[in-house]
Amino acid sequence: MRHLDEYSSKRISYRRMTVCDIPAVVRMRVQQLKDEGAQADFELKPYLTEFYERNLETGLYISWLAVCGEEIVAASGMSFTEKPPYYKKSNWKDRYSIQYVYSGKAQKKRDCTGSIKESNR
Repeated sequence: MRHLDEYSSKRISYRRMTVCDIPAVVRMRVQQLKDEGAQADFELKPYLTEFYERNLETGLYISWLAVCGEEIVAASGMSFTEKPPYYKKSNWKDRYSIQYVYSGKAQKKRDCTGSIKESNR
């Protein structure tokens, strides 16, 4: 993945992830985990592929992608879950977790207008 400075003069658009994006998002997710220091002790790609295929179809996972031309330059992901009812929360059906927001390893990044944004790390 290139540094986002390379995209500062180009237009970045945003769209929802589709099944066609799974291979690219899987590569980004593996790179994110490595950047965060995870040890690759088994092949994660098939499990990620199956997760995205299953959960995109059911709507339990959504992702928004930042795209410059044909290249995905950043991704976010959110998983939705429903937990059994319990006493402390009256609305147990509204459960979600932000899974990740990733745009590469660099500590500072530039958006498409060239202004500096703090890293997500």
